Amino acid sequence: MKVSNLNGTSKPKYSCRCGSWLRHWHNYSGQMANQCRAAGCSSTAAVGAHVKKTMGNDTSWYIVPFCHAHNRMGNAIELVFGTELVPANQSETCGLR
Repeated sequence: MKVSNLNGTSKPKYSCRCGSWLRHWHNYSGQMANQCRAAGCSSTAAVGAHVKKTMGNDTSWYIVPFCHAHNRMGNAIELVFGTELVPANQSETCGLR
């Protein structure tokens, strides 16, 4: 699956109750957030990046672990097979608590 990174989403208005977006992804994916999920990248995941799917009509925002380099990219990024897209919309996740 390919996603596009949404740059400029680290502002306080996009903060999460989980403490960080990386922790948010871990909490709701059930997967470890230790490695960047860009296909072919072996760097350590540094952030929970806000992304959108590149194909289809889905305009929702999702969170995926990325290294700093992939978090700065704006073009389409292929994800590691099996990577879970966790909704960034807190009303679907941590806002329910």
